[in-house]
Amino acid sequence: MSDIIFYFAVGAVSFSFFLTLVFLFCVIIFRENKKYRTESLSVKNYPKISLLKPFKGVDDCIEQNLESYYKLDYPDYEIIIGVETLRDPCVYFIEKVKRRYPHIKTIIIATGLQKMLNPKVDSLAKLAQKATGEIYWLNDANTRVKPDMLKRLVNEYERNNSKIVFSPIKGTGGDSIGSIMENAYINLFLSGGVISAWKLFRKTVIVGKSMFMEKAALDKLGGYKIFGNYLAEDYVMGEIYRKNKISVSTNCVWVTNYNRSTTSVKDFTGRVRRWCAMRFRLEPFFYIGEILTNPVGIAITALPFLGIRGFILLGVAAVLKIIIEYACLFAINKKDGRNKKILILYPLLVIYKDILLLIIYPVPFLKKTVMWKGKKIFIGKGSLISAVDFDKNYA
Repeated sequence: MSDIIFYFAVGAVSFSFFLTLVFLFCVIIFRENKKYRTESLSVKNYPKISLLKPFKGVDDCIEQNLESYYKLDYPDYEIIIGVETLRDPCVYFIEKVKRRYPHIKTIIIATGLQKMLNPKVDSLAKLAQKATGEIYWLNDANTRVKPDMLKRLVNEYERNNSKIVFSPIKGTGGDSIGSIMENAYINLFLSGGVISAWKLFRKTVIVGKSMFMEKAALDKLGGYKIFGNYLAEDYVMGEIYRKNKISVSTNCVWVTNYNRSTTSVKDFTGRVRRWCAMRFRLEPFFYIGEILTNPVGIAITALPFLGIRGFILLGVAAVLKIIIEYACLFAINKKDGRNKKILILYPLLVIYKDILLLIIYPVPFLKKTVMWKGKKIFIGKGSLISAVDFDKNYA
């Protein structure tokens, strides 16, 4: 019987490594789109772009991140920034950057109390009311882009008549234990998985860190308000566009997500738990299969049944997973790959991360609530938020 369990465990771990290598392959192949790198950008028209950027609090590298959007090589765009209150400390840095670029139209809006259950969508809806562009480009506050990014998005929009152009995410800048683990999770599992879904299975999975969207197409569907009560508004948006036969694409020009020191292990596990709950409510069948993307977790699960062979299997799985994670780090995150602290801690944190993922994975089967921005959220089918209770202890 133990032999059967052992061979089954070896098969499961092997298949898990196959999936992990597929993710790594997609990350490496599409880390820079060679087609766009070698071809000239044949932008025929320059539609006016409205950048919609919700802010709350002071993120890592907030000033440098925001300034990258003021350095875009594009002739006609405006920046619309939303904060819950003008007393938010991030406003100081926003105003500081804004003063350096007086030629770029910038509007800062106090969005006030939210009307929708999803605060990000609520903020975007209010920012859109002030926008004058033909295209919305939604960006999170902790992202950074290269000067040619907007031209590349417009090029994709024109070439494929895409009503949403999605950009993958590269996590970088890790300094704390939580931020290093989160960046590793984003780069291999999240971006690797999403790109695999796009390129191998033609599935339009969208992550909302960066979304380039045609205003007219969004308005025909009813605007942002139809997504305001979904936790996974980005995924739901992609599904609604697909079902309505509205073109969505990606040009694989990556957006950098700066995550340096403000993320603790508690923050990382909280976010992953929320993301797991969303994925379980969106695609329960595929979520069940996610355990097969954690070879270390599988080996740990089999450990009590295999004796010494279990420890050997776990050791092999741990070494191979560390090698794959290092390969991903060097492939798309060269700056962090030169950081001695990250290089030394990486093996330990890769295993620590995978153990935490193993612990978090079953939670959505047992609980339908998560904590998000100080609120206890009940998540229904399709990530619909059906009940919200305020946490009075939240600061």
